[in-house]
Amino acid sequence: GKALSSEGQQGAGGVLLDRSPAMYISYGWPVVLETTTAEGPSTSDSKAKDLDDSEEVAWVCSVGKATAIGKQNEVQVWTRTKQGRVRVGRFRAKDDDVMVEGGFRYAAWEPKQRALVVCTSGGVVYVLSLSEDARRDATGGSCPGSRFPAVDVGVRARFDCSGVLPTALLVDEKTILLGCADGALVSYNWDGYQKSKLSLLPPGEDLDAHEPWLNNQSVQTLQYCRSRRTLLILLKNGMCALYMFSSDGLRLKSSSSSFCWVLAPRSETITAASLSPESHTLALGTQCGAVHLYAIGNDLSQHKLRTLSLAEWGHTGQSSGVVESVRWTADGRAMAIVWEKAGLSVWTASGCRLMYHLEGHTGQKKEATAAAAGRRAVCWSPEGLQLVASSRRDPSRVLLFSFARAALNSSPTRSGTNQSSLLSVPSACLLGDDRVLCVFGSDVLGDAERPTLHHLPLPQQYSGLNWPARLIAVSARGEDLAVAGERGAALYSHRHRRWRLFGDVNQESAIRCLSLTWVDEVVMLCCQPCSSRPALLEDSSPQGQVQLRFYPKYHLDSTSLLCQKRLNAPPRAMSAQGDRLVVLSGDAGKLEAAVLRLIVEGPLGPSQRPIARVEVLREVCIVTMRPPPVLTSFVPALGGGDAGRGPRSACLVLHADGQLCHLDLETGSERGVLDKVEHFWCEAEPEGGRDGGSGDGSLLWTYGARGISILDVGRVLSLVREGKMARLEVQEPDPELEFDREVYPLGLNPGVNSIVGISQHSANLASSASHGFSPLPKAQPLLSPLLRYLLTQGRQEDAERL
Repeated sequence: GKALSSEGQQGAGGVLLDRSPAMYISYGWPVVLETTTAEGPSTSDSKAKDLDDSEEVAWVCSVGKATAIGKQNEVQVWTRTKQGRVRVGRFRAKDDDVMVEGGFRYAAWEPKQRALVVCTSGGVVYVLSLSEDARRDATGGSCPGSRFPAVDVGVRARFDCSGVLPTALLVDEKTILLGCADGALVSYNWDGYQKSKLSLLPPGEDLDAHEPWLNNQSVQTLQYCRSRRTLLILLKNGMCALYMFSSDGLRLKSSSSSFCWVLAPRSETITAASLSPESHTLALGTQCGAVHLYAIGNDLSQHKLRTLSLAEWGHTGQSSGVVESVRWTADGRAMAIVWEKAGLSVWTASGCRLMYHLEGHTGQKKEATAAAAGRRAVCWSPEGLQLVASSRRDPSRVLLFSFARAALNSSPTRSGTNQSSLLSVPSACLLGDDRVLCVFGSDVLGDAERPTLHHLPLPQQYSGLNWPARLIAVSARGEDLAVAGERGAALYSHRHRRWRLFGDVNQESAIRCLSLTWVDEVVMLCCQPCSSRPALLEDSSPQGQVQLRFYPKYHLDSTSLLCQKRLNAPPRAMSAQGDRLVVLSGDAGKLEAAVLRLIVEGPLGPSQRPIARVEVLREVCIVTMRPPPVLTSFVPALGGGDAGRGPRSACLVLHADGQLCHLDLETGSERGVLDKVEHFWCEAEPEGGRDGGSGDGSLLWTYGARGISILDVGRVLSLVREGKMARLEVQEPDPELEFDREVYPLGLNPGVNSIVGISQHSANLASSASHGFSPLPKAQPLLSPLLRYLLTQGRQEDAERL
């Protein structure tokens, strides 16, 4: 797909993420959470439009592996696990307190403090501590075969901030930041003492203290981007600003901080805003129903990328309504957009629509109340595999959508061309929270134009303890999978059709995987040691030392551990070719690269005792202002036939902002190749190729805002050597390579000359107002466009051979 011509607040807590490029596709039916209590009215006996305001969902917030749901007088904690979605904790305010302080209106979760900060409409801040009680079952034994530890919700602190009229909330481990009705920002410590105040606008008209969020210059959205130390601020009048801190944390009034206003598109008013935490892309939703994407520079400069809208699906600005909310996933690869009338959609940054859910209206539109003026509450789970949204049809219900994340590799699929290999080795894989969705290259009749999708559930003995699954890696041949959840890892062999787990549960629970990859027949786990089993409210941000552990695929146990190596920081991107491995790590401002070689002496086998070691071939550290890397692949160096410079002395690096660069692992120099890239596939050098290979004959396939493009690797390296970008080499997109804007390409399969993609397929029931999703794989032939490209490049022999 080519590019198409007050939100809840996000805390600053870290989370364990799969940093590799990914896309998200919805599957299954949304789960409905009934949040009505015995004290509240029954929705079955009354219409949703007559529902008591106290039962309307005002906000939703992810708290570890649970979800906090806020109403006017109550905070509920629900589990999201596949074993069941039950309410495990609850805090209910007294009726007298609600009358004086107002209902719970805003909330933010701080994982390091294990605290949920809630602000009422009257300006009173509650700091609620959440703790698990494994001795008590939240269901009281009503769920046979399952046990859910109760969550105790207590008040740690309470302080009155009604004097500043708060309308937005943001927290980190040291500061509680409030946005106010007069457009000011006020910071407090966790004990309720005011630290500083920053006014964004001059004093205006008299403020409405009864409903401060309706004031024209009130702060509607606060979001903090930790990697760039940038605060996003959105006011009700449509004014948007960026504030860059000079150091980590929410410290206002620093002399070296930067501040700038974001100009709204001409004749449009900004109604929603969100900043991607990794790619630093700013999404601005407007009253016309459009979402404008801007790239934010290191100096807070703004460059417009593209506009997303529903115009090609027949929706005008009037029929879709205003953009109510925009939510990026934690890795910044997809965003959820809520329209006033056109429902909920999930998009990639390049303009591919991955999911669309339209829900009926309640009939009458209520006036602005404590339930966010009728806006839907939306939030992503930390791992991005679930989307939680309040129901518009019944405001007391919450919908939970399940998503699968694709495992995108920089190498094409190496499956065979016969029917047996197409049905036994998947062309692409997607990871759900409790399953793997495998896309095979043909149907049972061997038709490569009709790929099929199979659901591969994770074994219950692993997913039951380590839900949700977070990481997935596919071997070079596609026959083996490695999946990691909260602890340990699980391996699956398509050839033997069986899972392999750690034999000792204590060994499994002692490591937490940060990333996975395959090095020939060996699986590499990048992990950190853990001293406890997974908890419901656990802070999953990386902490402590990082190790690389190498296990043979036939046995996961400490006795079969081949070797291990310590790293200075968690890796951002990894790629293996043969026995070589490139590891990229570092945050914004610094990039560290290491080339490792796994040397195994002796044959691998259950009855063998091989000796292995890791050899460091190269290490380089460079200073860069580019965002962190997300994908990499070995390519030849620019030195051509220089002595001692082999084909693995350089790599292609894709950064989070879509910049594809060439990194020389000898000199540490990084040069730009192409921009607006979301994913790429690079054909590896042939095994046994000469040192100093030029890359001639290899092809580079890219996907992004330009669609799918084909480039010659040798030509790209020649342009980089001359200091030029390859943008001019990208020809007009070939019509035969263009997927429609609802299909996302997953894998390149040269064996059958096709590209495999995935799209949304909806299922509806007459008795239900909602609908479910079934991902539909599709194939796009590439033989004709590839022949056309080779002929235009003068490669007659390669075209005839193809």
